[in-house]
Amino acid sequence: MVCEEYYTRLVNQTYSKMCSKKQTLPKIIEQIAKKGDKILDFGAGKDAFGTKYLRESGFDVTAHEIGENFVEGLHDPDALESYYDVVFISNVLNIQPDVPRLLDILSDAKARVNVGGMLVCNFPVKPRHNDATTDFVETALRLAFNKNIQKIKNYSPTWMCVKTKR
Repeated sequence: MVCEEYYTRLVNQTYSKMCSKKQTLPKIIEQIAKKGDKILDFGAGKDAFGTKYLRESGFDVTAHEIGENFVEGLHDPDALESYYDVVFISNVLNIQPDVPRLLDILSDAKARVNVGGMLVCNFPVKPRHNDATTDFVETALRLAFNKNIQKIKNYSPTWMCVKTKR
């Protein structure tokens, strides 16, 4: 397991404005969420493009970020103390330095989803900074969400998972 300070620096360095502007998950969220839903952008990135995009479309979105990528007034330092109707993780699982961190992210995000709410996440093919496979991530999601998951057709592996119990 990678130490906290090193881990934070490592994931912060993977941030790319080019990649962030091309996010497809916010567009998917826009189609499946309701305007009154509380939404969490888990690992929003320094510029929180997904958060801004959805806010401009009238959604209630909280941005979560860590380390140097945290921007006062844009990201909420208490984001992980609330519960949400929709949590989305865009371009985050693939940059985790190891499988245990990837599983930690999934666990932390699932814990923030209300019962009846959903987690939407992707696992882009490039870049990948850990040894997890798409099948491994899908299996982890099936176990965590009692098989209540659906694969969304997208250029990168993407899933919508519904939480049915605490």
